[in-house]
Amino acid sequence: MDAKKPSDGVLDKFSVERVVTDWINAIEDFRTLYVKLVALVPRHSEKVYNHLYIGQCPAKSLVMLVLSMQKELEQLLGEMEEFDGLDAKKSPQTIRKLIRHTQRLNKLIEKAQIRLQLVNNSSS
Repeated sequence: MDAKKPSDGVLDKFSVERVVTDWINAIEDFRTLYVKLVALVPRHSEKVYNHLYIGQCPAKSLVMLVLSMQKELEQLLGEMEEFDGLDAKKSPQTIRKLIRHTQRLNKLIEKAQIRLQLVNNSSS
């Protein structure tokens, strides 16, 4: 997705649909990866996380990422409570907010994908 901010003028329908589609796709990917990561995080004390690896990934790294993802989701949900629909004529700031959300989600998605690659690598 283009990282440029939309102008404060009227966005065309295609641009708005693209922003919303990208946002929805990011949310779906985020959820899928989050579920995978949570399933991998063992239920141990914090002391154990410092020395435990899953594949080539430190368990502590997975825990920290899951916590970051939870925090980000809470922030996004809080911001979306103010959501005023997708009428770009009325609310270009809503579209900019969706673009920012998508960018933030994509950064976490990238981190999750890297961690999962490490998990899938053999520890030998």
